[in-house]
Amino acid sequence: MFEESKVFQKEPSPFSVTMTGEPYQPARIYYQVFQKNAVQGRFRRLRCMDFDSTRNRWVWLYKEEAKNIKFTKSYRDIPKELRPIVLGSFTFNGTEELRLDVRSFERVIEAMRFFDQKINRRLAKVTTLKIVNKLFPATTTVEEMSAHHALFFEQREAVNPRDEMNQLEKIASQYEAGEERQKAAFSYLEQQMKKKLAEVEELETNFYEDGIESVAMSLRMRQIEATEHWKGNKNFSQFDLIQTLLENFEE
Repeated sequence: MFEESKVFQKEPSPFSVTMTGEPYQPARIYYQVFQKNAVQGRFRRLRCMDFDSTRNRWVWLYKEEAKNIKFTKSYRDIPKELRPIVLGSFTFNGTEELRLDVRSFERVIEAMRFFDQKINRRLAKVTTLKIVNKLFPATTTVEEMSAHHALFFEQREAVNPRDEMNQLEKIASQYEAGEERQKAAFSYLEQQMKKKLAEVEELETNFYEDGIESVAMSLRMRQIEATEHWKGNKNFSQFDLIQTLLENFEE
């Protein structure tokens, strides 16, 4: 099993990518567990899962049932001597929470799709995500990567965009319905969108209500901002991204 990093050469400097070709950005998927023993039973039946007793975790491998998942680099692009690579690792936190650590936003999407099919929703369901909104230099070591999930998701506070929505509702409640309320709401939203994203965010997925597309779009927009910052455009924000999208749409 290989937990990996490769280099993607891109100006002005290379950033770290996974062995399957995606920008390296740590992410953690949280599941609410309803039947722990049954979830473990599902893991045992999957040939792409392996229990790592030394670290008390279940490892998701890029082989067998998972090898048809399409990343930037597919299963066949991985040299045989490096197979199977690790796509992610599951750790139980007590009997009611399960955490899946992955190393890219693309793996978040594919993991949510894959395990929604392999684990019955009556046994476990995705609740939230924690993500890191930045890219890392190609010199980042495997040892550093191995420490990142605990560093960012357990030792640092995550910002939840829901807090901004609560503040928006509070502001709107101060006005009567109409143009004045709309102006106040739009002004607040514009201010928030012009801010750089927090380094660590906790996102509610709404996966079961809205589908994977809304999660994918949200992560893609954040990845674009991180990429712009890496290029040196440090003031780029979600406001700039939406402005660009609107201009392209009009054209």
